[in-house]
Amino acid sequence: ALEGLRHCEPLPADMVSALKKVVDPSCHDLIGLLGCGDDDPSPIGSGLEYSQDQRHRLIGMATGLVERLASKRGTIVVCRYDNGTNTVALPLVEEVYWNLVNSLTEVSTRFRAKIGRDAKALLLCVVVPEDVRKRAGRAGAVEVATSHGWVVETGAMSFRTCQEYMLLRLGLNMPKNIPKALQNYVAALAEGSPCYIREILHELQAAQAISVAGDSENEMHVELQCFPGKDATQSLEDINIADWVHTNMVGGCISLLESLDPQEAAVVKMAAVFTGPFSVLDLAASS
Repeated sequence: ALEGLRHCEPLPADMVSALKKVVDPSCHDLIGLLGCGDDDPSPIGSGLEYSQDQRHRLIGMATGLVERLASKRGTIVVCRYDNGTNTVALPLVEEVYWNLVNSLTEVSTRFRAKIGRDAKALLLCVVVPEDVRKRAGRAGAVEVATSHGWVVETGAMSFRTCQEYMLLRLGLNMPKNIPKALQNYVAALAEGSPCYIREILHELQAAQAISVAGDSENEMHVELQCFPGKDATQSLEDINIADWVHTNMVGGCISLLESLDPQEAAVVKMAAVFTGPFSVLDLAASS
C-alpha cells in the first residue's frame, strides 16, 4: 500500500519517514515493530511476539493504508494465507489472518457501496487453503468473501512445483543439482505444502544433513550427508522428524492432538492401533 501511495502523493524515500507521514500519529509507536529502519529488528527474523493490542492496532494501521490508497486509485488486495514460520503458532496465525480479512472486507464493502458515486474500487481476493477456510466456519468475513467470489482455495502443489520451489529456496537452477532421493523425500513429506517444504529444508540444513556447495566447475549443488553403511534414501528415512516439534508440520499436529478432550484422544489412540472396528468396551479398556 505504501509503495502504491508513492505514485499518488509525494512521500519521503525513507520508509520510516514515509509511514509517519501517512499513518495516524497514534500508530507511530508501531512503526518500529515493522523492521523498516536499519536498527530495527525484523519481527519474523527475531521471533518478536506482538501483544493482542499491538496486533489489533497493526491490522488497523494496515487497513488504513489500504483505504487511503483505494481512495486515490483502483486497488486489488490479495490476502494470501501462509502457515507462517516455525516461531508462530497455527491458531494465532489463523486468528490474525481472519481479523485482517474481516477488517479489509468492511472497507471493501463501503467502497463497493460508493462505486456509483465516482469512488475508486477496492477489490479483495482471499487466497486460503480449503481446510483453513472450513475451520473458520461461517464467520462474517468468510461468508462475504465467498458471496462476492473473492475466495481462491489453494491445493497441494504437484511434484514438479515442489521441485521448482526447492530450487528457489536453495538458490539453485537445475533439478539435477538436487539429489533425487532428497526431492522424493521432501515432496512426500511436505504433501504439497510450500510451508512444509521450507520447514523441512530449514531443519535438514540446521542439522547439517544437507548443504549447498560448489563443485570443481563452480556449479552449486546439494550435498547430502549419509549415515555409515546407508544410501541417501535410507539416511533420510532414518531422520527423526518427531524432534521437529517447533515446526507447523509436526508441532501443529501435536497441538491439535493435545487440544482434544480425553474421550476424543482415546478414540484417536485406538484408531491408530486397531485396523478394523472397535467397541465402546475396547475404548473404555484403553483409558
